[in-house]
Amino acid sequence: MKYSFRMNSLFRRLILTIGLFIYSWGLYAQDSTKIWNEIPSPLGWVSDFEGDFTLSEIQSLEGIIKDFEKRTSIEIAVITIPKGAVSKGDFEKLSLKIARAWKVGKKKKNNGILIAVSKGHRMIRIQNGSGVQDELSDSETKRIIDDVIIPRFKQDQYYLGVFEGILEIVKNI
Repeated sequence: MKYSFRMNSLFRRLILTIGLFIYSWGLYAQDSTKIWNEIPSPLGWVSDFEGDFTLSEIQSLEGIIKDFEKRTSIEIAVITIPKGAVSKGDFEKLSLKIARAWKVGKKKKNNGILIAVSKGHRMIRIQNGSGVQDELSDSETKRIIDDVIIPRFKQDQYYLGVFEGILEIVKNI
């Protein structure tokens, strides 16, 4: 009888441990995908959810974007995404989901560009609408990221990286 009691006790502990693990994992997964499941509304052309920019930096970026949109009708949106909002592996999917949810670009032209940055994940993604791909190819976008934006990011100059990246996009279109 003692052996049976010990087995039941050990079995109960194992089940309890597994249950707590599954429960804890569920809480973690729910918390880490909060933005993934519920896309926040844009705060303007620049939505700094990670807190990377000062107010004057946001205003500067928005000024360039507004001026460019008035001249060309091409819309550029910038979002910074906190590390806890999405896993590193789902970052690109999230940036595409945001671009679609926010409807960046004019409806019939599909001429939007979304610049998604996660300082926490050390990632950047530029999503180009099909209406700008003739003027800004994927290879040109990659060049802007690699040669203009990332060198600034490596120096912890996130504002300058995004600022100069936008200027390079404007110059190429």
